[in-house]
Amino acid sequence: MLTIKDARILAEQIKEKSPKVNSVELFGSVLRNGQGHDVDFILVVDDELSRQFWLDMPNFRVTGGRRWLMFRRVIKKLLPWLMEAFDHKSKQARQLRASRLVGINLAELSKQYKPDASIDVLLMPHHWQSQIHKITSDRNIAMFFQRIADSSVKLL
Repeated sequence: MLTIKDARILAEQIKEKSPKVNSVELFGSVLRNGQGHDVDFILVVDDELSRQFWLDMPNFRVTGGRRWLMFRRVIKKLLPWLMEAFDHKSKQARQLRASRLVGINLAELSKQYKPDASIDVLLMPHHWQSQIHKITSDRNIAMFFQRIADSSVKLL
């Protein structure tokens, strides 16, 4: 399990190793519960890098709206291995794209920190919270981003 302290350390390492990362924000279970199976980061980068991240990832989707979110949280809590099986491929793709764009291997960085550590990451432009409509026109993704915007905390 990873804690907020772990998230801060990983955020510092990311910021230290990549001048392309302007700031790091935390969202998700570690922020909400104080611990989680992975850390969910928003890496704030310049507009062009963020645009490239989202252009490279046309298959990003959020399904089911609010009902699915509640169901997902229950499954994640009771059957984390099941959620990991569903999420692993897309999480790995996001991590690989982000790693290439910011110039550091995020999977390696997390494993060097703790063998069971995992980072899930999204690249967003400056002031992304007020620009969600520019990032996506998909209603479910926009709602997902808005929930993140409402709860995320800037670590660095």
